[in-house]
Amino acid sequence: MIRKQIVGFSNYEVSECGRVFSLRRKHNQSDIYDETEIELKVQHIDDAYCILGLTSDEGKRHMKSVHRLVAEAFIENPESKRTVNHKDGDKHNNSKSNLEWATYSENSQHAHDTGLNRKKSGEINGMSKLKETQCVNLIIDMLDGANNDELGEYYDIHPRYVSLIRGKKRWKHLWEGIFKHETPPTSHKQYPNELDATTQLIIINRILQGEKLKTLSEEYSIDKSVLSRVKNKQTWKHAYQLLNKQNAQRLSKAPHVEGSK
Repeated sequence: MIRKQIVGFSNYEVSECGRVFSLRRKHNQSDIYDETEIELKVQHIDDAYCILGLTSDEGKRHMKSVHRLVAEAFIENPESKRTVNHKDGDKHNNSKSNLEWATYSENSQHAHDTGLNRKKSGEINGMSKLKETQCVNLIIDMLDGANNDELGEYYDIHPRYVSLIRGKKRWKHLWEGIFKHETPPTSHKQYPNELDATTQLIIINRILQGEKLKTLSEEYSIDKSVLSRVKNKQTWKHAYQLLNKQNAQRLSKAPHVEGSK
């Protein structure tokens, strides 16, 4: 599996099949977990684009679409086209072989030719409301740099309606959901105890190192209230027991140094 570092996000790598990995920095307290990496869990709603939150080298949080990360890393774009097209129409298939750079006109034509974006019969649907999944995709395209005219053409809506969405006067709850990193019901945010023991230990070690709970909450999609309970040893007690056991084993194996007389 070929992977490349994400430009501007040097703590992450993306593979040509659309998997994203977080590269861990070293922790002084436990050599066992040095440089451990984790595959990040992407977010999506039904047929919406796959997205995830990444922290840039400047320490700022950004929502990024997986298909664009793959295209920017593995597909040349000599004509500087502004959007990425899924050849088979499956927005969850983010493999390099399924992606291509396109203009918004080409992307719109592809959707029309393949029946992915059928227009309603009768009057032009210029100011009609979008389905929720379509609007999620539109917002992600906005974050990727698309302007109102391009989005209006692709989603077959009036640019003025796009402007209302951009100004958060329509579909405000979707904006809030994206930036709060809300995830599907199977996510760690909903079921934090489904994290494997190794990941729980990494999180505990980072908490003990003084890492901010907000950073961990965004990275692992775990509510800060849960992490606060972890910090106070009110949950994940089995992980703390395992950590204490490992620390005791390391101490027992450490060479004994006799004190000076």
